[in-house]
Amino acid sequence: MLKKPGLEELVRELERDYARWEQVYMAGSKDPFWPDGVNANLCRNHILCGKRRIRELYPDAEMPEIYYRPLPQELPAEYMARKEELRSAALRSYTRYISDENFCFIRNHVERIPETDALRGILDALLARADVLKDAVLSGDYVAMRRYADAGSLLASLKSGAERLRDWAPPEQEQLDLFTEEDRLEQEYADVYKDPLLGEYLAAEVAVCRIIQQVNKELIGCLDFEAILYEE
Repeated sequence: MLKKPGLEELVRELERDYARWEQVYMAGSKDPFWPDGVNANLCRNHILCGKRRIRELYPDAEMPEIYYRPLPQELPAEYMARKEELRSAALRSYTRYISDENFCFIRNHVERIPETDALRGILDALLARADVLKDAVLSGDYVAMRRYADAGSLLASLKSGAERLRDWAPPEQEQLDLFTEEDRLEQEYADVYKDPLLGEYLAAEVAVCRIIQQVNKELIGCLDFEAILYEE
């Protein structure tokens, strides 16, 4: 048989439920899937149940002061606290995400991984996360914004994905086929490689690529990504 909880214990539980409702209402929760309104109303239900238990278990006792405290208001299920803060954090995360060097590396090299490889699915998901975050901002999905507001964890996932992409090697037979094709091309273009103009051209191409990277880096720091999102 369950032990009957003491009146003081029930009062403490009720105080915690009131405090929890206030915290969710003012500062929001950390729930990655449900809005703050749902969580606040859940706390409200706990308060109702707590008062009912006190009345049922101690009908003859003098009711504590908290028993008469007004019941918190019932909120719309879609209610979210600190909307502007969530939106600003989501925009910052999106900006950092799409300008991160690992995101750019994955986007530029993911095609070398066959679609049948499990790693391809992981990398595609990392790239798609940028679109998910952008869509959340545009559609006003604050729960999704909160889920991806932590830029640190997002960038850590990109770093891990980029490292796995750099370390990836095709199956042994595919490697042999690639090496065979590489040998054939080297033999076919052996005379071309000896041309000094080719070396100058390749060096110039590398220099241009570095200039483009620097320009891109400076542009990223100046762009208004919020305006770009809405233009799209």
